[in-house]
Amino acid sequence: MAVGGITGTIDGIDYRNVRVVAAMNKIPGTAWYMVTKMDRDEILSALTYQMKMILIILILVIITSGSFLAFIIRDQRVAFYREKYEAELNRLALVKHFDYILKFANDIILLIDRNLNIIEANDRALEFYQYTRSEFIGMKLEKIRAPEAVSQLQEDLKTVDENEYATFETVHKRKDNTTFPVEISSRLVIIEGSKYYQSIGRDITERKSIENILRESEEKFRKIFEESPFSIIMTGKDFGILRTNLSFCNLIGYDDEELKLFTFRNFTHPDYIANDEISLLKLIAGEIPVYHTEKRYICKDRSIIWGSTSVSIIRNKKDEVQFFLVTIEDITSRKNAMTELITAKEKAEESDKLKTAFLHNVSHEIRTPMNAIIGFSTLLNDPDLTEEDRTQYIDIIFQSGSQLLLIINDIVDIANVESGQVKVNLTQMNLNSTLKSLNEQFRINRKQNNVSMSLSTILPDEDSNIITDNTKLVQILSNLINNSIKFTRDGQIDFGYVLKDKLLEFFVKDTGIGIPSEYHSRIFDRFYQVDSAVSRQYSGTGLGLSICKGYVELLGGTIKVESESGKGTQFIFTIPFLRA
Repeated sequence: MAVGGITGTIDGIDYRNVRVVAAMNKIPGTAWYMVTKMDRDEILSALTYQMKMILIILILVIITSGSFLAFIIRDQRVAFYREKYEAELNRLALVKHFDYILKFANDIILLIDRNLNIIEANDRALEFYQYTRSEFIGMKLEKIRAPEAVSQLQEDLKTVDENEYATFETVHKRKDNTTFPVEISSRLVIIEGSKYYQSIGRDITERKSIENILRESEEKFRKIFEESPFSIIMTGKDFGILRTNLSFCNLIGYDDEELKLFTFRNFTHPDYIANDEISLLKLIAGEIPVYHTEKRYICKDRSIIWGSTSVSIIRNKKDEVQFFLVTIEDITSRKNAMTELITAKEKAEESDKLKTAFLHNVSHEIRTPMNAIIGFSTLLNDPDLTEEDRTQYIDIIFQSGSQLLLIINDIVDIANVESGQVKVNLTQMNLNSTLKSLNEQFRINRKQNNVSMSLSTILPDEDSNIITDNTKLVQILSNLINNSIKFTRDGQIDFGYVLKDKLLEFFVKDTGIGIPSEYHSRIFDRFYQVDSAVSRQYSGTGLGLSICKGYVELLGGTIKVESESGKGTQFIFTIPFLRA
């Protein structure tokens, strides 16, 4: 085999016809092979001895391990039975404990099988349903449900099956067919592979009654809150808005969601915030039972309203502030009416004073020319009267009659203006020509030698033809010029017009005694005169400026005064510029 080039270990028979194990391998660098052999029996005898030793050792190990394992098993069995014994004791204690709970529990406790038969119940259940134990055990669950609640049974059981537990409310009935509401807490349990329902029920008759009372109370409060014609606000302890009714939203202009971002400070007028905070602290401290005030509120459109406000506290059982309840009555109309009433009263009182002063003044103004007329008319009967004196007396009588006529005309004119009987008579007139005639008339009749008068016109004479009420325009200017003449001892009187924005703006300006600024708003009132002492000094009825204002407004314009005491006066009025 070596000659054939075979190397390795083989099992064969040698020349002695004995089974041997031979090993053959080539000697490196030569063509020679080395062959060694050993009888197979020699090898197997050594191997047999080693196997016996291994087997003996293995048997010893098994015996040792078995003894140790038996010891451990015995110890574990002792521990197992000890734990089982203790568990049984605990189980018996728990059984006794739960039997006690089951027997004396205040709730209804039932055990129901999958066919919905009652298989166990506590004493409380028997007491509630008025059955004996023999009657109750084995009864179908639907028998203790009120007729109107039977249809809901399968739906409730389905919920328990799906979630393995459920809590719901239903109505049960007793043996005498009386019913009561009950809250059921039911759980699915598996005992020895079978499905059962464990049910704990509680009579909620009293709770339902309280809930109904609360619900009715809340509903009444809600209706009162939402439908009240008074504005109502509910705020938290920090005065943040929690809820408002529709009346308040309509009153203030904000909607409920906007107001929930506010406190009362956001819409209370700044003048009242400090006092509100002090009064609310007094309310919280119990110094006052209710805080009531009248104050102004700022609406969403920035308008101001008046509200009669009452604030009360709602406290919890611990007497802690829960929230504030605010009611607001809109008294804007009442406040405005009161203000108007006070103003009207003051105006009426002022009017009475003015009328009294006017009557005294008019009586004086009428009496003066009347005395002159009567006195000089009597003197005309004197036979020794010269022709020169007669002419002078007649002239005095004529002037006094003219003065008396002017007074009467003023009274008639203001009466017509006040009653609305004056009508505008629009005609064509040449403005420059009319003003020049008026200027000439006053220049001739003016007695003050140390007062000069000038006229200013802006339009050329040929373009000064306009359409207006000539009579009323002349009377307005005449009254204003007369007024300037009366209160100007020396200096200058200027009058005329300018053209501004399709309006003719007339002016009468003097260097007279002037009018203090505090009287500017009143001088156009009828019967009003700046100073009675001045009036007596300069005479007059106090109707001229009122007539001017009435006529200017009838012509579609406005009138104003610019004046300072001791620095003269300027009256300015406008009328529409209508070309002829």
